[in-house]
Amino acid sequence: MRFLDGAILLSFFTAFLYSASTAFTHGFLGTLNLDADVLDRDLHAILYHGMILCLHVIIIGPIILLLLSIVRSAIITEISRIVRNDFRMGRKISRWIYFFSFRPRQRRNALQLHHFNLNFNIFNVVVLLLSFVFLMAYLENEGKLQAKNVLDSIKNGKFVRVTSVDSGVKDSAFLYCGTRNCASLNPENGEIHYFPQEGFVIMQPLVDSP
Repeated sequence: MRFLDGAILLSFFTAFLYSASTAFTHGFLGTLNLDADVLDRDLHAILYHGMILCLHVIIIGPIILLLLSIVRSAIITEISRIVRNDFRMGRKISRWIYFFSFRPRQRRNALQLHHFNLNFNIFNVVVLLLSFVFLMAYLENEGKLQAKNVLDSIKNGKFVRVTSVDSGVKDSAFLYCGTRNCASLNPENGEIHYFPQEGFVIMQPLVDSP
């Protein structure tokens, strides 16, 4: 059972990384009017890119959960100490806890408890799905912004030049590379060129030494 739970968790995590990379790439390629089928990527590249995009979530998420767990434990420990040392204050705290816990005055039967747990689980699933959708929209927007920065750099004449002798591409602005093919933009007429990933030369602008 633990192996099955781990496999399901790994599947969800893999799908999350895949979706994150796909959302970002969709925004990037769509803004540059590039064909995603021509510039396809393998699974390893997609998952690695998704991990890089969500690295802050992967790192910050467990840290936040750890901090929340520490704060919760500290609060419970402090409340327990107050209740032991001060009976009146303990009763007041118990009333406040009872009030904010939204517990009914009468004990729930099995049917009510079942529906309560069902609604609680549905609420958690909806929150997770909305968070996932908002994150994907954010990553897609980040891809669009990066593509716009690339176009602005090309307009300003600050871009990486690429030349492919076999494909007839010369002094074009480098845009993107997939697993098999790459794409470049002719800054003079706006033509987009696709060429194989093998046999091309990239000329990066030289940086003046201080």
